[in-house]
Amino acid sequence: MQVLVRNALADPFLLGISSGASVGATAVLLFGALASLGLWAISVGSIIGALVAMLSVFAVARQHGRLAPTQLILCGVVMAAFYEAITSFLIFRGNPQATQSILFWLLGSFGLASWQQLPIPAVVLLAAMAYLLARARSLNAWRWDRKPRRRWASTCAGCAGTCSSSPRSSRAWRSRSAA
Repeated sequence: MQVLVRNALADPFLLGISSGASVGATAVLLFGALASLGLWAISVGSIIGALVAMLSVFAVARQHGRLAPTQLILCGVVMAAFYEAITSFLIFRGNPQATQSILFWLLGSFGLASWQQLPIPAVVLLAAMAYLLARARSLNAWRWDRKPRRRWASTCAGCAGTCSSSPRSSRAWRSRSAA
């Protein structure tokens, strides 16, 4: 995500993904959607909400078949506000007992958590970590095209354009300038 929007501070809140997940969880808690899934209903509802939010942000931000980072961020912020408004509307129009459980869940309650839910996320987490560690060399989170680095290097006042935006060269420049 950070490479996609070219911002080291990018997170799921920036693109509205977290807000979409809260709409999905709110729908499950308020309407009883996906009740047949039992313990997993809230998790599946929030994942579905997050996927719908992500796809809608990408659909709105896409222009001429391309995703511009600035446009993606702006659309993400607007869609996050839209999904937060839907969540608020559902909370305040719902029944009071469901509203209390929704607010507790949205604020991070462990009230519905149980040890029975732990094995599946633990297996998924371990599998994802093994995959990412195996592919660590090819997954470089800071792999941007060279234009922003050249632009940054040419505007760098103290090094006469000889450094790039990599952390290693920044440390080298700092050590040279401190001496």
